[in-house]
Amino acid sequence: MRRFIAFGFLLFLMTPVAAQTGVGLTCYDCPCPVSTTGGGGVLLITPEGNGDNLEATGMEIRLSIIDCNGDPVAGFPFNDLWLQPSSPNVSFVTRFFAAANTNVDGETYWSGRIAGGGWMDTSGADRTRISLAGVEILPDLDLSFVSPDLNGDLKVDIVDVATFALDWNTGWTFRSDLTADGVINLADVGVLAAYLGEDGNN
Repeated sequence: MRRFIAFGFLLFLMTPVAAQTGVGLTCYDCPCPVSTTGGGGVLLITPEGNGDNLEATGMEIRLSIIDCNGDPVAGFPFNDLWLQPSSPNVSFVTRFFAAANTNVDGETYWSGRIAGGGWMDTSGADRTRISLAGVEILPDLDLSFVSPDLNGDLKVDIVDVATFALDWNTGWTFRSDLTADGVINLADVGVLAAYLGEDGNN
């Protein structure tokens, strides 16, 4: 009977208002179990969301939510779980939410494309984390971002072309290596040209 009451209390704490304010987070086993496969990756994002699928990086991100009793939390809202890059260079049009509410085993995952711009290189100090109802949880994820929107203003325009040209002339930079192959060449020019004119501000 106590277990049932505790579980009912947990469901009460998981109302949308509670999730938004962070109330009830102490009832989760945090840091919640996070699993990744495929190592790190570089995800191409564009202002209108026409970049690569997360799956193209070879990286899989899964999260399990467990309550204080060690039981899985089913039905946790997907829109209370999102990926949070640590760099201010990255801008998303909307948050990169989990693909679905947690299932009966308390698990969810990330999939698909994200609309955004800017860049972040996790070979330095920056990392991507999972935000659970506004609280960032470990572990750090080795997921980097590149975009033809080099300055992260959510549009691909002449400013980005000028920045790319500067990087082309001064040597390799992560932000302009749009194919993530370790060189800046015509392949990167092709990516920039393909998305020229995209605008995520509309």
